[in-house]
Amino acid sequence: MIFPFKSSPRLRELAQNADRARDAKQWPEAALAYRNVLTHYPNRVDMWIQYGHALKESGYLVDAELAYRQAIQRDAAKPEGYIQLGHALKLQNRRDEAANAYREALRHDPDGAVANAELSAL
Repeated sequence: MIFPFKSSPRLRELAQNADRARDAKQWPEAALAYRNVLTHYPNRVDMWIQYGHALKESGYLVDAELAYRQAIQRDAAKPEGYIQLGHALKLQNRRDEAANAYREALRHDPDGAVANAELSAL
């Protein structure tokens, strides 16, 4: 978490609602809830990642890709955004681009097991 939600009880409630929908695998509802959080705090990398997950699970792969790209734009040093982008690209059969995303994740975390495994599996 970039910063705690202590300063905004309403935002904390929004994020908890989004997490509950995610945990219940109510993906469209989770996507809407995460998007709502992002309208208040658009620089929350963790929320962009969760938004991307909910979109991906809802079948909106291009939108998920865009959400992961937003996360990367906000913090290009975190490998998680690249890993998730790679997953979304792989699901779109864009394997070369997925491989590049996994390689970028490894550039930021050379020992990253997930990125290594995904890259080997392509």
